[in-house]
Amino acid sequence: MFAKYYSFTNVDGSGDGSEESKVLTKWPGDVGGQEFHIKNVKSCEVRVLDHIDRLIAEDLEGCRVFVGACEESAVLRRCRDCEVTIACKQIRLTDCVGCTFRAFVKSDSNLEDSHGITFAPFNGHYEGIEAHMEAAKLLGFENKWGNIMDFSKANAELPTPHFTKSSDAGEQWTVEVSSAATAEAEPPAAPAPFVEDPVLVDEEGDNEFDPFGDDQMLGNGEEEVDHNRQSSTEFDAFAGADNDMDPFAAPPTASSDVNEPEAEVDPADPFLETSEEDPFAAAVAEEEEAEQGEEEEPDFRIEWGKKHREEMREKDAANDAARAAIREKAEEELEDFYAQRTNNIAIRSANNRKDEQEFLASLAAAKANAENPWARVTSLIDLKADVDKTDLSRMRNVLLQLKAAAFNPGS
Repeated sequence: MFAKYYSFTNVDGSGDGSEESKVLTKWPGDVGGQEFHIKNVKSCEVRVLDHIDRLIAEDLEGCRVFVGACEESAVLRRCRDCEVTIACKQIRLTDCVGCTFRAFVKSDSNLEDSHGITFAPFNGHYEGIEAHMEAAKLLGFENKWGNIMDFSKANAELPTPHFTKSSDAGEQWTVEVSSAATAEAEPPAAPAPFVEDPVLVDEEGDNEFDPFGDDQMLGNGEEEVDHNRQSSTEFDAFAGADNDMDPFAAPPTASSDVNEPEAEVDPADPFLETSEEDPFAAAVAEEEEAEQGEEEEPDFRIEWGKKHREEMREKDAANDAARAAIREKAEEELEDFYAQRTNNIAIRSANNRKDEQEFLASLAAAKANAENPWARVTSLIDLKADVDKTDLSRMRNVLLQLKAAAFNPGS
């Protein structure tokens, strides 16, 4: 039944058949929110003009597809050179090549192992599509036809580009359904009506036989005998024209006398109540009152939902307060950091200027004392420094002697 009413399967329109045989259509009301499958269809125009749950399309080639409103994802696998106009929640493509999608989608489309795909805005219309899109929960959302998540990048062997986007929706695809929408969808095949006494007639129509009897031919004018039935007299005795018989009493047998007088009724017997009052009325009334009381009681799920929402609001408020405190503390620390940084830069700049002035003064003094070059050398060396705990006393003494000798040339 699913394959007949909720799918198009194994249709090849590439032959010399009529154009009508190449157009596969489901009119409004044919699918009614069920999942729909399209499999192994070639060179056909496929139109699903109804609200459906999910679409699964596999092994399509050279087809033109129009799907009115798909509430869930549209999953397409191994499709080649197809043009698809569809409104759905999401498009998911796997191993598809050279297909064009003019789509209305609520969320991002996914590509996997696919290339040569083109995406464009939705361009389909037929009478009643707005109601179908509302039933599919598509109205009121932004069309994200251009949001593509390309998982085909993981396959370096695929040709590029994997997909392109075009803002041109092309010519609007409009399908006239006014005449077809009035026709009711073909219902599923109903079971054959029950025949109480099936009778088979031979080819000449002269004789008839009962297949559930003794398999013997009955001639015209002979009376059929059914041994599995009670006689009409027995049935009348059990049913009775006045229907005053006790329903709890044993049914009459074939040997019972129909004209036998009725037995006396014991008024104390509760099973032979003759009053018109229903003995079960009180119990039914009590049961209805109990059910009504249960319906009026609050559902624990509603109470739990209210309590849960209140707790979530309190947690959100606490999180917002904590976030605001953290942000305020971070801003204060950032201000202190920048203030300290500015102060350190000012101190460093002042020390650098002081060192520069002292250095320039030392250079000027060295130039003024040009007659004693060793004095200039000793001024540029820190004679008191202790480098790597090495004994430099001999070097210091030599430099001091050279400096003194420069001042006392005769010594």
